[in-house]
Amino acid sequence: MDMQDGAGPAVTAKAVGEVFSFVIEELTRLQRLGAAVTKELKGLEFTCMLHDVEGRMRLIGRPAYDRLRGLVVDAVGQSEHRGCLDLDRTFRVVRAGFGRDILRADFKGTTDAEDLALLQGWIEEAAAECRPLTHYIPCHIRLPQEQTFVVGPVTFTPKALAIAEVEASLAQWAAGEDDDAAWREKDRRTTLDYLEAFSDVARVTVQRCDPETSRRVAHETVQGALAFLHVMGGADRTSKVRSAGPAVQNAQRSTLAFDAEGKPFLTWTGDWEGARLDKSFWRWIQEEAQQAMALAVGLALQKVADRVDPPMLAARYLDAAAWYADAATETRRPAAVVKYLTAMERLLWTGEKGGVTRRLSERAAALCFTIDPWNFEVLGKEIRRAYDLRSAIVHGRIDNDDPKIVRNYRLCDRVARDLLMTWLRRYGAGFDREVTLEGLRDHLDWFVAEAVKETAARLKAG
Repeated sequence: MDMQDGAGPAVTAKAVGEVFSFVIEELTRLQRLGAAVTKELKGLEFTCMLHDVEGRMRLIGRPAYDRLRGLVVDAVGQSEHRGCLDLDRTFRVVRAGFGRDILRADFKGTTDAEDLALLQGWIEEAAAECRPLTHYIPCHIRLPQEQTFVVGPVTFTPKALAIAEVEASLAQWAAGEDDDAAWREKDRRTTLDYLEAFSDVARVTVQRCDPETSRRVAHETVQGALAFLHVMGGADRTSKVRSAGPAVQNAQRSTLAFDAEGKPFLTWTGDWEGARLDKSFWRWIQEEAQQAMALAVGLALQKVADRVDPPMLAARYLDAAAWYADAATETRRPAAVVKYLTAMERLLWTGEKGGVTRRLSERAAALCFTIDPWNFEVLGKEIRRAYDLRSAIVHGRIDNDDPKIVRNYRLCDRVARDLLMTWLRRYGAGFDREVTLEGLRDHLDWFVAEAVKETAARLKAG
């Protein structure tokens, strides 16, 4: 049976047979070159290794390696395990299967159909590692004690609550008197010490993936939930939000210098990790209006956790919020300006080829027009100047300390955040619906026209 309906060329029995034959031909060709030549070639980029059933190393050229890997990528993408398997690990399993089942002394050859069956079997072998996993990912958001916060599949809790959840299971896992018990106990303590170094822990369950993919999806989902907190809290209060990474609660730095007489000059600085989100913020975000936005983001993140592409409105929000979060934690203001504007453009671009800056600026101003005290015309001009500044930054035409960067940094932060929050308020309820690019373009252009009319009416009214 052919594997189809995925990305890339259809993985037919004939296609698999051709790749397998090419790999075997390369093995044979390099083997005929002799041991001295293959030893010389071993370290070169265009030779790669397989191992036969007896564990002996066999060399194939880079073209054969690449064709075999490309076949595996296409086959996984067109199987029921699409999005569930780590491709590097799966390719290792396939190479091991190739050596075990084909590179053997009693190998009599196979038909194309048998080759396809072998490939499918190796992929199933890799998929045997798939299982639901619940991940605990530490972070710094400074939740009030005993309070949890949920964004779809992600539940944030203070570290004490999370550690209480896992302590018994870890202790049971580490218990025993076998030779590995001491190592397990060391791993248990190290894991708990790591969690202790953070203020909070995010919990998320990923269904039916291999461990490598499950970890990647879990981190992506948690980052999406943290991006929501960046948007809701603003860059000023969330620039120190972190997830995973080094186990530090604060960053302490010192400087040491000596004058000509040998007198030391010392300075110490300390910087606590985590968001500056006080209890009033956590009360505010639990209110109905903000919970509606959290629900919309949660629906989109559930798609991410399930390895399903979210509909356009949700996907654009997630991408833009990720750019906003990158900008909020960016220490270099020129880079932050570029990221804020990229977040805005990700929401508002609908395929335009010309006049892009003008249209995007008008759309951004129109959506922010509903939030006082924005002025549609003035804001549109300010955003156009910010886009011109982005071009100057990325092409190296402006100094990092130029006053225009400082001025536009604040503007871009505020506009990007207002845009994202307006997007959630207006379109969050439709995150589960499919929208066409043309439909979004027409809607945004209509919104601009309405803002123009409202501006004219306000001016006329004095």
